[in-house]
Amino acid sequence: MANNFFFEEAVDDYIELCKEVGKEPMKSFKGSFNIRISPELHVKAFEKALIEGKSLNQFVQQAIEKEVSL
Repeated sequence: MANNFFFEEAVDDYIELCKEVGKEPMKSFKGSFNIRISPELHVKAFEKALIEGKSLNQFVQQAIEKEVSL
């Protein structure tokens, strides 16, 4: 029970700090999102994934991982 109290207190402190500095609290992420790209880019990505034996999801995930690890 004590751990819950400290967690809730930490969250409350974080929210209060965000209010003080005028920032929105960071939201949790569920791991999925929609993107909008041109139909042409969609086809190219799908074809490249197919050639590499990957799903489009795997292809996009690996492309993002490559970009953010730079």
